[in-house]
Amino acid sequence: MNLKSNKLYLRIIRYVLLILIVISIVYGILRGEVQIVLRNAVNICLDCIGIG
Repeated sequence: MNLKSNKLYLRIIRYVLLILIVISIVYGILRGEVQIVLRNAVNICLDCIGIG
């Protein structure tokens, strides 16, 4: 493989990964995972300062 095709291969991999990441984020949002993560984060923070 020469340098030009190697760069093209890396660029394709980056775009495929970016698309998969965006799809995963949107899927998580649609499933309501945002509320679960936020609730867990609040509980952990409150535990750390001794309120929870």
